Amino acid sequence: MIKIRRQMLIGIAFVSIAIRALTACNGHQLNQDSQPLTATFAWNTLKDGNKRFVHHHQIHPDVTQQRITEVAQQQHPFAIIVSCSDSRVSPELIFDQGLGDLFVIRSAGNLLSAIEMGSIEYGVKHLSIPLVIIIGHERCGAIEAFTKHEVANGYLKSILDTLNNEPEIKAVVDNSNYVEACVKANVRHMCHMVVLDTSLAKRLQSNELKVLGAVYNLESGEVEFLQ
Repeated sequence: MIKIRRQMLIGIAFVSIAIRALTACNGHQLNQDSQPLTATFAWNTLKDGNKRFVHHHQIHPDVTQQRITEVAQQQHPFAIIVSCSDSRVSPELIFDQGLGDLFVIRSAGNLLSAIEMGSIEYGVKHLSIPLVIIIGHERCGAIEAFTKHEVANGYLKSILDTLNNEPEIKAVVDNSNYVEACVKANVRHMCHMVVLDTSLAKRLQSNELKVLGAVYNLESGEVEFLQ
């Protein structure tokens, strides 16, 4: 009798957990649909998603067959994420988002060239995305190569040359934690590039668009937003 009762309690607990998980998934989708798409709402959604990721409470939203069908004809992402190409920094995973939620632009060192800037402009102007996040990360290979004064040829050289020309990086040359300081300085430089894009000026001035910098912690999985 005790054994049967224990099994029943375990079964009830399992069903309860499953219901909460399903509710969370549906709640995420309803939340996005019912709330106005603003930079603040987008930012809060990303912060909530990262908290779930850090605490291993992911709900893996928007990955159902229904969602695949929904986004097949059109997309309505709520944030642009510019991140490094590093395999450990996947925006959809670290922010616990799904198909059609994020407009992701990736490059080594999360650097912005004319092509990446054009992608940002497309996301803002044609998809009406209100938030741009530039996210660097700990132990970035591009930054470490720069701080070690490594010599590169071909297209790799252009990465190091770009970093070498950033005034924000030159300003932290005496920092005791040079690599980490360069990671943050690089993120800030990329944010400045977006903010100085004249074609986005009107949206920035009217607060229709917000640009934020962040750094991803490889050990904890936490995203730190920069001031």
